[in-house]
Amino acid sequence: MSMRLFCHLPIVFLLGIIISCKENSTPPKVGQVQEKYDIKIGDCLLKLELAKTPDQRETGLMHRDKLIAGEGMIFVFETPQPQRFWMKNTRIPLDIGYFSADGRLLELHRGRPYDLSGMPSKSNNLQFVVELGIGEFSRLGIKLGDRIDLKMLAEAISYSGGFPRHYNLQSYAR
Repeated sequence: MSMRLFCHLPIVFLLGIIISCKENSTPPKVGQVQEKYDIKIGDCLLKLELAKTPDQRETGLMHRDKLIAGEGMIFVFETPQPQRFWMKNTRIPLDIGYFSADGRLLELHRGRPYDLSGMPSKSNNLQFVVELGIGEFSRLGIKLGDRIDLKMLAEAISYSGGFPRHYNLQSYAR
């Protein structure tokens, strides 16, 4: 019986080595994986990533190969202002909605992949921008005049470690 144990010992030893070996992988970069938050526009519930810092807003949806239906990104600015979005390093066509400080959809633009000409706003009082896959606003029934649920947006900002008051949303925060 002890001879049998010695015969299996090399196999047990090799299995131990194989199990203990870990694949070396590079950890994700800070900000690379972003959470999605439930935010309503009109009657439609979307899953949106937040872009609330200058770096997040600059990167946006660059280098992505696809967007899942009903998902996208919301860009949140500290103060209302004119907007001009472009498609630098953005591989997928997008619908880009410009929203007023009170959360109302005022303009809708189509973004073409890699287009650097930009889509300037006609309005000056824009504080939020939502990017969805091309045709998603129409498919979801979101139309001009629909509003972002600013309470849900304020909660998402809080959950992400931000401060709603930095975006004039303190009256919507819990």
